[in-house]
Amino acid sequence: MLPLLTAARLDERADQLFSMSVRLEALAIHAQQHEMTAAEIIELMRKEASRFEHSAQELR
Repeated sequence: MLPLLTAARLDERADQLFSMSVRLEALAIHAQQHEMTAAEIIELMRKEASRFEHSAQELR
């Protein structure tokens, strides 16, 4: 049973990391297409971090 649980957790973690990678790539593309300044990109990253923080809090 434990190996099955461990495998499920690793699968879930891999899915989370893949989703994060896709999201970061989307943000990079958005910043590039809109020719955002460094300050605008920093603000975009802060908003995204806040979104993830709120999502994590909802799970607790």
